[in-house]
Amino acid sequence: MLRPLHRRRLQEMESWFQQPADQRSEANGYLAACVATKALVGESAT
Repeated sequence: MLRPLHRRRLQEMESWFQQPADQRSEANGYLAACVATKALVGESAT
């Protein structure tokens, strides 16, 4: 149901890594959101 929405969000999040390191916002917040979203779409590491 919501997987397509979450997958699009993951693609947006992954573009964050394309930014130069000195222009990125807080990495911990990004990583937490990325892990949670991956779990929602069934891509969590077990």
